[in-house]
Amino acid sequence: LCLGFFQEPSNGKHGYLKVATKRRKLSVVLAILSHEYTHFLQWLNGDKVYKAHAIDKVDYNQFERVTEKSAISLMRKWKLPLNYFAVINRSNAYLRWILKFKND
Repeated sequence: LCLGFFQEPSNGKHGYLKVATKRRKLSVVLAILSHEYTHFLQWLNGDKVYKAHAIDKVDYNQFERVTEKSAISLMRKWKLPLNYFAVINRSNAYLRWILKFKND
């Protein structure tokens, strides 16, 4: 299941940031958009964790944990009108899913 992704530009082609919006609550779309935008910022700023992830030198769960924390910080900075208790619960559920998926 893919709710969104960021693909950095390569080989002279444009990059992409996409979010699946169909039948999703605005709060979920904003959380996914913030997460993917965080990946974009990681790439743009040459973030060490992003670079390490790209060459498999950092655990994917660690990479996503850092991203989720940064995305939530951005949402708060932007003062998005969200239930942050629910946002954090969804974030934790996503991180647990990654661990389970990785171990299956």
